[in-house]
Amino acid sequence: MFKWLKPDPVKKKETEIKKIYEEAVSLQRNGNIRGYSSKIEEVEKLQKELDFLKRALQA
Repeated sequence: MFKWLKPDPVKKKETEIKKIYEEAVSLQRNGNIRGYSSKIEEVEKLQKELDFLKRALQA
């Protein structure tokens, strides 16, 4: 009934991924390749969690 009041976990995760990816791109442009690679690893981890979450919500 009040589903629209609950925050969407998929959308929240996608927003977090986008924010971290933008930080990674900024680090890469500034020449900080190590920082870039650590942020990209974090993005990949969050992407896997997002995929798992999407599959769980479909079932």
